[in-house]
Amino acid sequence: RYMALVVFNPTDGGLSFANVRPIGQVYVETGTNEKGVFIELNNGSASDPNINENAVFSVASLFDFLRTSETLDEMVQNIVTTKMEASYIIQAASSERAVSIEKPTFDARVIEQQNGALYALNNFARPTYEPRSHNSWILQYREN
Repeated sequence: RYMALVVFNPTDGGLSFANVRPIGQVYVETGTNEKGVFIELNNGSASDPNINENAVFSVASLFDFLRTSETLDEMVQNIVTTKMEASYIIQAASSERAVSIEKPTFDARVIEQQNGALYALNNFARPTYEPRSHNSWILQYREN
């Protein structure tokens, strides 16, 4: 019901950023940095419930990504290359472009804008997906 806007101004040379979150929450879920790079996190465990026990705690990683990513491409690269402990769907944007990054525990896929619009789902189910190896994207089709 209540939200907090917290601004971080690092003294170690990192980028300043703002974090929007429910009061009482102590991690980054939605934020933007001084370079205009935006990030927003959603749970992806409905499509991939696995856990990587030796991976980085994802929501803490977003804190560092906002502090260090000067461009959207840097943000996307940080997300794609960081092994995360759980499955997420992460939206990232700049003033020129927006992407949705589907980040299960075994891979990552960057969904680009199509015809100027970005459509993000709350799962990895799309009719155009094809399974990969033993770790495959979960396929689910609508019946209507």
